[in-house]
Amino acid sequence: MPLLSHLSVREVYWDEDGDELTGWEPLRLKFLGVGSRESLLFPWLLHGHLAGGVESLMIEPVPLESVPLVGDLLRCAGASLNRLYIGLAAGAVLIESGTFFILDNNNNIRHLEFTACDESPRVRHSGSHSWIHIILSQVKSEIQTISMTFYFLKPGDNVAWINWNTVNAILATAFFKKLESFEIVVDHRCGIEGDEACNTFKSLLPTLTRRPGILRLVHRRTGDGPSETTYL
Repeated sequence: MPLLSHLSVREVYWDEDGDELTGWEPLRLKFLGVGSRESLLFPWLLHGHLAGGVESLMIEPVPLESVPLVGDLLRCAGASLNRLYIGLAAGAVLIESGTFFILDNNNNIRHLEFTACDESPRVRHSGSHSWIHIILSQVKSEIQTISMTFYFLKPGDNVAWINWNTVNAILATAFFKKLESFEIVVDHRCGIEGDEACNTFKSLLPTLTRRPGILRLVHRRTGDGPSETTYL
């Protein structure tokens, strides 16, 4: 399948004796979506199946032990990468160290989407996106859109586990002058109402509130009767 350009993987199962994926011709993927925690998948992708030319990279969830390999995927993707969607565990020390997760080679990214993927609601709530300033600080391109999804917030939360002072300072730099949209998605499983969430994030992001039309909050309900309410 050397002409395959789109690949989306949700689950990976190994045969009884297998320890690697074999039998594939080298791929040259343009759009890759990985939704599996199987860490052996990442070395396979790096072994000739992901090269310069990939435009969209979606990886969620990312186990902490695979963070260095995701850094390798980003380096391999290079300057062609336009969209990065990534879901990382809260308290990701390897990302926060700034050692493994580096965007130096990805100087044409325009769209960033972030979510958090811890299985524990408590941890997910207390550390969701604590690493975002590390990734934003490494941007080397003019970003057009950013999206962040939260699943566990409570009334009265000030989202203090994110370094908002640093985030605001980064958003004021030249790489974000052409930012068109910064969307915060709050899942209905949060105990916080849309109005309160909107006011909270407006107070946390003064750099964006001074630029009307960029910041917006979406309160999203899934399941039966899915709906969205947007707050500007």
